[in-house]
Amino acid sequence: MLNRFSRTCRLARQGATSIEYALIAGVVSVGIIVSINAYSSALSNLWMNTASTVVSNIN
Repeated sequence: MLNRFSRTCRLARQGATSIEYALIAGVVSVGIIVSINAYSSALSNLWMNTASTVVSNIN
């Protein structure tokens, strides 16, 4: 009986750890998506200005 209880507790802890890692991965993913959206306009303008400068210097 004690062995079965011990095994059940161990499996429950492994499941909790998996859920914690999934939550951490979800928070990191949301952070990456938010930061990409926040800087996408600035990065687009940076590359457009760089392309314009390169083209104007070639001509």
